[in-house]
Amino acid sequence: MTGTYGGAIRWNLAGSVLRVCITLGCQLVLLRILGPTIAGQFAIFLIIVGIGTVLSEGGMMATLSRAPSLDTATLRAALFLVICYATGVCLVLLACAPFLIAVFNLSPEQHYLPYAAIANVLPLGLSSVPMTVLRRQYRAREAQFVGIVSYALGFAVFAVPAALLAPSVRVMVIAFSIQTGVTVVAAWGLTKAPLVPSPAGTRSLQSTSWRALLNNGFYYLNENAANFLTANTIGARSLGLYNASFNLLRMPSDLLTSALHSPLLVSAAECAEAGQTGKRFRSILDCLASTIFAVYFAACFTGSLMIVPLLGDKWIDAGPVLAVVAIAMAARVVSNLTGAVLAGVGKLIADAGAQAFALALLIAGFLRFSPTDALQVAFIVTMAMGGRMIVQLAFAARALGLDLTALFKSFILPSALTALMMSPLIIIAPILLPQYGIYGFFGVGASAAVLLAARVAIAVWLIRSDWATQLQTSARHFFSVRQSREKAF
Repeated sequence: MTGTYGGAIRWNLAGSVLRVCITLGCQLVLLRILGPTIAGQFAIFLIIVGIGTVLSEGGMMATLSRAPSLDTATLRAALFLVICYATGVCLVLLACAPFLIAVFNLSPEQHYLPYAAIANVLPLGLSSVPMTVLRRQYRAREAQFVGIVSYALGFAVFAVPAALLAPSVRVMVIAFSIQTGVTVVAAWGLTKAPLVPSPAGTRSLQSTSWRALLNNGFYYLNENAANFLTANTIGARSLGLYNASFNLLRMPSDLLTSALHSPLLVSAAECAEAGQTGKRFRSILDCLASTIFAVYFAACFTGSLMIVPLLGDKWIDAGPVLAVVAIAMAARVVSNLTGAVLAGVGKLIADAGAQAFALALLIAGFLRFSPTDALQVAFIVTMAMGGRMIVQLAFAARALGLDLTALFKSFILPSALTALMMSPLIIIAPILLPQYGIYGFFGVGASAAVLLAARVAIAVWLIRSDWATQLQTSARHFFSVRQSREKAF
């Protein structure tokens, strides 16, 4: 049973909204309880999990998304490769565990974190095959069901009550392990994919998976290199301040990416010669600039003031960090969707090049400025993500045959208009938040909602009025009249 492109977007969007609501509620509660230091320790755990997950998956998700068909033989070969990759990665990480303990400056009572992370690597690798089947078949409803139920059981049902009783990083580690176990069981149960691996046919998969693995590796490093360097050089508390700001603001980004990434990737792969991907990509850029960017501009304009009503006095130092990271998140959501287009049209090397460029900017920033707090880290990350976005857009425009005029009309101009529409929050937030606390927060939220509604209304009016054509016609008329007058004189 398969779905359609439009149906996948609708179910992905609905499921993503629900998952973001659950995730946001759990994170706000857990962050208030645990504080920056414990949040930073859990971020270290996630860094190690991420290393193992990227390597154990071996690029199979992107490879299967572009495979001509997902027959039993292909799935069995993919499962065989994932098991081999994941087992090898686990063994390497086990050997490197003492090194990881030293690099992250873990105290003796935290020495279990690398080993707990390694225990999650193989199950996460195994879940990549059935989850790719669900996405490839546009079965977004089932894929969202797996993600929502697994997170809810791990963090809403277990972590929140446990943290209230005994706040520690161990609670978060157990919750993540519960989420991983439920994901594996539910994904395999829904897809009924073959459970018996086979080495037959692995050569053809390996010939393309290395490109996806290279790209995924660069993507992971771009997302987590700042966390790694912060944990190693500044400490868990600064990592907690930066990582909490990053995770709170990545939710709108992940919401849209979850809704559009898989359908756009598969669509780009299937419609590369039909000329549909460029049109869809431009529409998505316009939608991003008109809606999601409003959230990030609002966070940028009010972040320094709204963090205490949200998370409490423990997190007061995260306010300026949140404001700066908001711009990085706007660039990140564009990069994620542009990366899906590049992967769909077979430009994985170009995407990897953009990821490598951003990673070089990030490392150069750390070496040049030697940050000593989370705010400086946020500025460096924003620089790197902005550079990655620009390079990816250039590659995507070339691959899809889009010129600079198309990008200006679909992305740059709408983004500038959104920033202008949300700018009154710069005045509203300092008036409401310091005086009215949490009630002022709701007041700022209501103001932002009104401004966003006005921005969407303007976007709809511009689409219906075909303003670009009218402006072009008016310009031509102006210059033609001017030329005729000059000839008359």
